[in-house]
This record gives sequence, C-alpha cells and structure tokens, in this order.
Amino acid sequence: MARSVAQPSLSQQIRSLERELGGPLLERLPKGIRLTAAGKAFVPEARAAVAHAERATRHARSALGLEAGELEVAR
Repeated sequence: MARSVAQPSLSQQIRSLERELGGPLLERLPKGIRLTAAGKAFVPEARAAVAHAERATRHARSALGLEAGELEVAR
C-alpha cells in the first residue's frame, strides 16, 4: 500500500532515523542524494519489514473477516 508523505516530513523522519542509528543513510548532493554504505545495508531490511507489516495486516484483517470471503445480507 503506497502512501504519500510530504517532502519536509520525510526529510525529518530520515534525519531522525539517522540520529537514532548514529550515522547518515544518505549522502546529500547538490543535485539529489545517494545511499551511503549504511543506507545500502539498511534498505533491504527496511523493505522486508514493510512487507512483513503489510502481510501481518492482511492476516489480521482476514481473521477479523474484513478481507476475502463472502458477505451475507439478511432479507
């Protein structure tokens, strides 16, 4: 599920994460950014975490009857 995040908010979240980790994930360049070695190591794990969270959400919604299945309407 893709979500939109405003650029200033995203930049703040990345800087906060970098502070928590103790180093930069991105090299800020005059015309863009580039992943640092730490950023390159972080990305696959972050993608896996997002995929797991999405899967957990689908499983929970399914268990709650909110996804897949049939809807029966009383007459």
